[in-house]
Amino acid sequence: MADFNQGVPGAGEWESCASQGSAPDARAASSRAADRPQGLQAGAGSTAARVEHKSALALIIGLARAVENEIIPRLLEARRLAEDRIAAVEKPTMPEEVVEFVELVLSGNEAAVHRQIERMRTDGMSVETLYLDLFSGAARRLGEFWNADRCDFVQVTLAMMLLQRLVHDFAEEFQAESPPAHDGYSSLLLPIPGEQHNFGLAIVAQFFRRDGWDVCSDRLASSSALIDLVREREFGVIGLSASCDIHLEPLTSRIAMVRRVSRNRKAVIMVGGHVFNDRPDLVLKVGADFSAPDARVAVQKARQTLERRQAMVY
Repeated sequence: MADFNQGVPGAGEWESCASQGSAPDARAASSRAADRPQGLQAGAGSTAARVEHKSALALIIGLARAVENEIIPRLLEARRLAEDRIAAVEKPTMPEEVVEFVELVLSGNEAAVHRQIERMRTDGMSVETLYLDLFSGAARRLGEFWNADRCDFVQVTLAMMLLQRLVHDFAEEFQAESPPAHDGYSSLLLPIPGEQHNFGLAIVAQFFRRDGWDVCSDRLASSSALIDLVREREFGVIGLSASCDIHLEPLTSRIAMVRRVSRNRKAVIMVGGHVFNDRPDLVLKVGADFSAPDARVAVQKARQTLERRQAMVY
């Protein structure tokens, strides 16, 4: 049978306690005395906990305010800009034939691309119009697709390579459309070292050649190669392109260096690229003489600026 009294003090034990007088009270007092420092420590711990809790609460409130006042507005603005870019792609402002041509270029069907171009040529489109409107417009459209994440790197790269080949394929016919207007002028047309986008510059080079210029447009591996070249050859116009803001600082330093070491002290510095189309004020800030919205205007301004400079007496 279970002993329900197990563990419970017996009468003898209580009597023993009683005979010792205040022993239980002494033990209780001793226990309270031992507990008192612990109680004080517990109180100190509670105070520290409250301080820590307030600090954590203040941090949470601060983060919430930062999210509400800074992060959320930025996310909303980023979303709005993304939606605007997508809307621009969905509702392009460029001609319908350019939009259709880009889709054809992205398909990778080069035979179909050439057939489309031949139909346009049969309808009377000049190679100059192909260069300035169709090919350049297609390149801008591909840039819009890239910004709106409609195309990946491989798609855009392959499409731009096809456009580059088309510019080369029609070069001879383009040169024959108009006899050279000038002889003896020379130009250096290059993307700055590290710049990957040179399609627009390739078209500019074709317009300079058709105008009778001796054009050097070989890509250089480094800034030192650029400096060596302008020291050795007397270029009338030196054209450099940059497509984005991150290249403005190195472009500025390279222009300053070119001016210092150029064999032709009257050389005209031309800059081009999307960044200057959007911000014409940057032309003077980087130390250049002019920029132009397209290749045709670039040749005209280059000739005019060079002739004025050559007429100046230093």
